[in-house]
Amino acid sequence: MALSTVISPGEREIEGKSAGASVAHLLLLIACLPILGMLVIAPVLPDIQRHFAMTPGAAYLAPLVLTAPSLSIVLLSPISGRLASRLGRKRLILIALLLYTLAATAPLYLDDIYAIIATRLVVGVAEATLMTVSTMLIGDYYSGSKRDRYLSMQVIYTSVSAVLFLIGGGILGQMGWRIPFVTYFIPILLLPFALTLLWEPRAPVQIETGSAAIAWRIILPICVVTFLAGGCMNIASVELSYVMEAIGATSSAMKGLGAAVNSAGIAIGGAIMAHRGNATRTGQLVTAFAVGAAGFAIIFAVPSLAGVMTGAFVAGLSSGFFLGWLLANLNSHLTFENRGRSVGMWMSSYFLATVLAPVFVVAISGPLGGIKQAMLPVALILSVLAIIAPRVLASQHMLQDA
Repeated sequence: MALSTVISPGEREIEGKSAGASVAHLLLLIACLPILGMLVIAPVLPDIQRHFAMTPGAAYLAPLVLTAPSLSIVLLSPISGRLASRLGRKRLILIALLLYTLAATAPLYLDDIYAIIATRLVVGVAEATLMTVSTMLIGDYYSGSKRDRYLSMQVIYTSVSAVLFLIGGGILGQMGWRIPFVTYFIPILLLPFALTLLWEPRAPVQIETGSAAIAWRIILPICVVTFLAGGCMNIASVELSYVMEAIGATSSAMKGLGAAVNSAGIAIGGAIMAHRGNATRTGQLVTAFAVGAAGFAIIFAVPSLAGVMTGAFVAGLSSGFFLGWLLANLNSHLTFENRGRSVGMWMSSYFLATVLAPVFVVAISGPLGGIKQAMLPVALILSVLAIIAPRVLASQHMLQDA
């Protein structure tokens, strides 16, 4: 029996190979490593600050241990996509797994906070590569609804892993602030699977003419929408604990429950996206943004803890859907040649939003009278996106109504 007759729909035959579910799940696990890099040490940041209390500016330097990788991701994601196109996807992802392990575990023996921050910047370089290239390979190995489903599952994987990493970091942190850094040896466990399961895809024989020119027309609008929508998603995740404090819920356990509720919404939204009908229906994107607007409106308007958690869940539901939707639609219009640059720019747009969104909230909270009141402008932004974004993307021929 010829190989082409046993390839499942949505799997691409590349040089006599087709990628099954095990390859996809490996790539999804690799995409979770940036989440591991950020969240597993979040619970021990106060301990890091206390350990380096004699260092001038420790109060400002300690948070950089957590956020420094995001800066590298913003700056280097487009570059990592181009490098992958030139050096090879598989080769670069293997190098990044090694680099991640070496740099991320360095705080186990370093005792200088500036050196630790420097290694965290290197971790961001590896994270930018891992997230971008793993997404590229999903686009290379799969097509159609199967590709869209795996890209949507990326949202599920990252949201569920976020909860697990926060819990795990808190447990390990009780044994000392360095102990959570032991988890950064995980990439070594993934390395043998990457060596054996992944292969270097090659460009198809027939290449669309003018694909580079078309890519810019597609990339820029969806990156702008991703920046705005991704920033709103990050606000729900990061600012929720402050909103809960504003209504009198100061318990750490309750804040953890709120974060879990929001992450559950994201995971369920991603699952809906993964098993939806037609990925290109305009109404799906309108509904996603409208639901997100409703979630933030609930957080703003309802004074009770149950109301805030309900709003957080609804906002998460929307986030899980629209992030998967945007990434799937971007990939559906890319060629092998421009996938690296395009996915890299998408990642950069999203992570830039995660860096700037908290700053935006701080800037508007004062004039509006508090963190809870700041949720109303976020709801308005999502409402505007529900109206404008589908029209903008449709004008670029990125939406095809069924």
